Amino acid sequence: RLGAPALHRVQGHALHTVLAAGFRKAEILPCSGSPDSPFRCLRRDAVSWVIGGVPVSCPTAAQPRALSTGYFCVIKPPPRKNGIFGLHFGWKQIWLPVTASPVGAARALAALLLAVPVGPDQRADTPLFCVDDDGAPLTQAVT
Repeated sequence: RLGAPALHRVQGHALHTVLAAGFRKAEILPCSGSPDSPFRCLRRDAVSWVIGGVPVSCPTAAQPRALSTGYFCVIKPPPRKNGIFGLHFGWKQIWLPVTASPVGAARALAALLLAVPVGPDQRADTPLFCVDDDGAPLTQAVT
């Protein structure tokens, strides 16, 4: 498990994302102990990037370090309670711009991906907000 400072950084990255994208906590973090928990959280494969006008689904380690204004982080929303099939709600991608500000959701997500990297074949099974190197998700539980 991550120590308290690292855990607080992960929580901060999650907060930046929630505020910028308009998510509810229940849409990106699983309930602790719920049998469907692994399926009800935002996963790494839901995040892609537009870097220099080119879509990149799995950036290299160097690409998030070199983000600049005009690049985008693109999130495909997870299934929502009011539209689990994504037919009416949650089917549009969320575009988070990389801005000059050092504290934006896109930069926070880039920092998270650099702090806890996973391989391309693990992205579909790894929660976006992990609390350890084994991929345990940050949950809705208050600890």
